[in-house]
Amino acid sequence: IRKGRLPNLSQLGGLGSETYTDEVYERIVSRICVLKSLDYVKESLHQLKPLNHEDSIIHPEHGVDSAIIRSLLTFVLVENLLCQLDGQEVVEIGAGIATFAATVMTLSTPKRYTIYDLPDILELQKLFLRRVLPSSKFDRIRFCSAHEISGNESFDLVYSTYAFSELEFSVAEKYLENVVKQSKVGFMTYNHLGSKFHVRNMEIFDLCKRLLAGDSCTESIEIRADELFKLGAGGDPSCCNVLWRMR
Repeated sequence: IRKGRLPNLSQLGGLGSETYTDEVYERIVSRICVLKSLDYVKESLHQLKPLNHEDSIIHPEHGVDSAIIRSLLTFVLVENLLCQLDGQEVVEIGAGIATFAATVMTLSTPKRYTIYDLPDILELQKLFLRRVLPSSKFDRIRFCSAHEISGNESFDLVYSTYAFSELEFSVAEKYLENVVKQSKVGFMTYNHLGSKFHVRNMEIFDLCKRLLAGDSCTESIEIRADELFKLGAGGDPSCCNVLWRMR
């Protein structure tokens, strides 16, 4: 994507999705069913079908691509392990094509959903979300430039898949102080690939130490084996989910 030039949304089919085998789909559905009923899964997948891109690889039985089934799993984990999202102030750091945001806005009704990302990517997210959400849902989403982090707001949930863990250290510190610490609970999927891409990122234990430092309001931190990519779907085997609560 060249700066200032956005491709047609039709050219982004499958962005953020991978090719999952039937076994991986069934493992993800089985993991969701530990927390929710099979009827819930079927109804949720039915509601999420409009989020598919025309060119993405759709599972013939479940009717969604891998990015959507992954987002449903994460949505269920967040709601069961941290908080229900209806009426909440949610903020996401680095939303990709915004599949998770679309999933949240389809299956729940947050008070507001804020996305921090690079300006060109925000424009892509707007194109996608306008296409898949009704205006009443789209109008609850706020798009904020990563270059303009204010720190004057509070949130109920901060969420990030990989994006935070891939930020350069000084940028991650800015988000930590102005967004992460201003949120009551947090859920991040963390990878450990900074050195591979020559990025001095904030390692997971640096994040935990900073959440607990000084007169911290952090009540608990939990590091869980990643329930997305250890299902056999590829990815960095060292990935993990980090969850925390503030007092």
